[in-house]
Amino acid sequence: MRISKGKRGFKPTPETIFQSLTLAHDGRSFQGNFDMNRFTLLGNLGSDAAIHSKTNANGEDYEFAMLNLAVTTPEGQGKTRTDWFSIAVFQPHLVDLMKKYGTKGKKLLVEGEMVRSTEGEGEDRRDITKFRIGYGGIIQLLSPSNNASSSEA
Repeated sequence: MRISKGKRGFKPTPETIFQSLTLAHDGRSFQGNFDMNRFTLLGNLGSDAAIHSKTNANGEDYEFAMLNLAVTTPEGQGKTRTDWFSIAVFQPHLVDLMKKYGTKGKKLLVEGEMVRSTEGEGEDRRDITKFRIGYGGIIQLLSPSNNASSSEA
């Protein structure tokens, strides 16, 4: 990336901002113009992973896992706040990982994408953000467990 020097130091030019971006992630590189839609959360499972089965539009059965992740955030003066996130896992080998090791209290680091949608109309209208882990998503098991390390898509 080319950087031009401004009056107060180095500043990226508009040209460099909109040029191709290379993102190195776990040994893989992606090149091209794109927006980044990623979330990363570190927390504990509040309940065992719930495994569900559905049929897609092609009549094929698939499984997905629903995770309830508790994320604790410091608020100063020794106080903390716990936020809860519901996360859908669609990557088949990560669903298998959650079947085997997705138990209540397990510490996880998860990465995935967010999907925004709107429900209702008028005064009942509300925006919804859904968290999902599909292809390219990551779940790392951080709690000690037998024969489990980490898994990535």
